Amino acid sequence: MDPAGPRREGGWETSADEWAASVHAAVHGPAVLQRRVRPVAEDFPAPGGGPAEPAVLTWGVFLAGQGYGGTYLRGTTDLDSGVISSGKGGRLGTLFLVDDARGEAD
Repeated sequence: MDPAGPRREGGWETSADEWAASVHAAVHGPAVLQRRVRPVAEDFPAPGGGPAEPAVLTWGVFLAGQGYGGTYLRGTTDLDSGVISSGKGGRLGTLFLVDDARGEAD
């Protein structure tokens, strides 16, 4: 396996023949194949308090310990980026849940 993790191939970034070959090759090893779902841009507050601007957002939750650990949000104003990441200018945010009652006696 590649030390960087499985290969990522976006079908919208390849020709039909390249995509078919990638799907065939994925059957024989680790890979991430992604079907593109075109998001709808939403107005989102700009950094620094500027006016809202169209942005594409994605969010999810993650587990830690025995349950809910937090939430993440990624967004970009590059409406055609295909992938939302900090390397492509996206903005990222994370919310962690902290249980203040942990360790206290009843």
